[in-house]
Amino acid sequence: MGHIYFLCHCSEDEAEVLEVRRRLGNESCWFKGVRIGLRIMREISNGIAACSVFVLFWSRHADACRWVEEECSQAVMRLLREDDEQFRLVVVRLDDTELPPELDSRASLDIRRGVDSVVEGLKTVARSVSQAPSSGIAGPR
Repeated sequence: MGHIYFLCHCSEDEAEVLEVRRRLGNESCWFKGVRIGLRIMREISNGIAACSVFVLFWSRHADACRWVEEECSQAVMRLLREDDEQFRLVVVRLDDTELPPELDSRASLDIRRGVDSVVEGLKTVARSVSQAPSSGIAGPR
């Protein structure tokens, strides 16, 4: 079984992400634990394909990060490609950085309201995925 959450983030934001990961349960999260090399894109793609909830930690750092852009593009493509109620994309805002237009209407949480609020929100999304039928419109909008 794959991880429930894929935690997409920029390394400058890692402290906040690690705390969310710890509270969700490390084993339930796909976290950049891959070695840089030829296989990294395949490992990231497999992680995104196997997760139920893609969590984008959005900040000014993430906005400028090539890896975040690549991972997010793959998640958006999964949403567009699949008619799948078993996958969600959730944005966790770390600051006031404007979201890209394609993500502006996505469900979002705000870490500035507290890590507990973010963790509970993500758990709620994961529960909704586990209770959803296996086909239908992909993700919350």
